[in-house]
Amino acid sequence: MTASQAPAAPSAPAALEAETSAVLPVSQELSMESGNIFSSSTKETSTLSEVHSRQIVLDAKLTATELALGKAFPFTTNLSSVFSEGVQGIAPGSDKVIITSIGLQSVYSDVPSRVNVSCNLFSNKGQMEGLKNKAGWLYSQTSSELQGEQEHVNMTGEKNKYVQLASIMPFEQARHNNIQLYGPENNDLVQRHIADYGNISTKDELMKGIVEVTPEFYYVPSDSVVTRVISRNWDRFGFHPEQENLLEGSFYRVSKKIVDKVTDQLLTNVVNRLPFTSLSDLKVHLQSSNIEPSQSQHHNVSVQLKVDYRYPQSK
Repeated sequence: MTASQAPAAPSAPAALEAETSAVLPVSQELSMESGNIFSSSTKETSTLSEVHSRQIVLDAKLTATELALGKAFPFTTNLSSVFSEGVQGIAPGSDKVIITSIGLQSVYSDVPSRVNVSCNLFSNKGQMEGLKNKAGWLYSQTSSELQGEQEHVNMTGEKNKYVQLASIMPFEQARHNNIQLYGPENNDLVQRHIADYGNISTKDELMKGIVEVTPEFYYVPSDSVVTRVISRNWDRFGFHPEQENLLEGSFYRVSKKIVDKVTDQLLTNVVNRLPFTSLSDLKVHLQSSNIEPSQSQHHNVSVQLKVDYRYPQSK
């Protein structure tokens, strides 16, 4: 059913339009019943796959100017296929994973100054809210003739979207210990959020099947995520869908104020904070702040990383 095919306005009494100004963040209402989002407990495999590992290598050749400015490189053009190969129950090329560990296996650099290694693990800063890295976040001073000087930061690159993970020392030729760079823990979201919202990325997806019938009301499918959240928070919205009559067989008539409040809070407090990494977008960012820019001087940097990851298994 589309907006142009909206059902006729029902003759049943209008659903109660609730006051929503005092509604608490939705995440507070949903943080229950499941363990930490990164837990590897076997009883929680219904929401996350088992842990898988891949070793990935980046060999980069770049000019001194590119190093000074910072440049991003993809590991490969088909990383999602590499990660999903041989994983049972996961569609080939599945793009969305939760990275549970990154270890530095070995490095090589002919750069005469320190090189910072960063990755765009997250698509927005909200995903880092409440997230602790048991390996410790790397902070470094970013300064160069081209970029100016900044105090110690842990994000770098375009729009500061790359998380700094490691520093390669000047002319470092080898590093044979598996040093953990990233190990997320203590996120205040739980695995139930992955089960309920792991397949949702946008407001349009949250609004799927919801139809505007008047300037004040929507028809909301009874099996919609929005209906489920309203039911869990009925005491705060003053409206319980299950106590209303179904319209057109499978819809509830719900105030726009309630629907908009729920979708906005879900996006802000849950959907946009799920710590997913997009494999198709994953890149390594290399930067050496104290190198003299030059278009003719070239340098080589190699990095080998061990990545542990889990796939979401949404309802």
